[in-house]
Amino acid sequence: MAYAGHVDGAGKFHPSNPGAFKFAGIPFKDKDVIVTFEERKTTRSNRQNRAFYGIVVKAFCEHMGYRFINARDKEFVKDQILLGIGHYEIRKGLGGKVVHEVKSTSNLDTRAFKELYEACQQLGAENGLVIPDPESAVALGAKA
Repeated sequence: MAYAGHVDGAGKFHPSNPGAFKFAGIPFKDKDVIVTFEERKTTRSNRQNRAFYGIVVKAFCEHMGYRFINARDKEFVKDQILLGIGHYEIRKGLGGKVVHEVKSTSNLDTRAFKELYEACQQLGAENGLVIPDPESAVALGAKA
């Protein structure tokens, strides 16, 4: 079980839904339990993810002549976009060769993912593509 809440300055936990939290403890009455705390991360939203794949990656696939319905093509184009906007790390490969390794986007928070999307829009504009805002009607209806 996981329950969201807030720990105040005195270290006291305040559940977001106290009734549900209390109800969840009933099966554990008179039992020893282990409680784990971890900081909540605000990762990219499903809406942002759908807009990235369904709008950005799809537009670049079409522009570059790749098939959006092909998973390998879609992944290749996504990596090319992320390389194009500088979302990578430089590593040493075999023989000391420099390799640009695309960074994952799955752990980005909503703010960072918004910035990444805007960089994709800029890259699109530089390549003659109009990438709509993720909150536009087109993006909200996007399917990956």
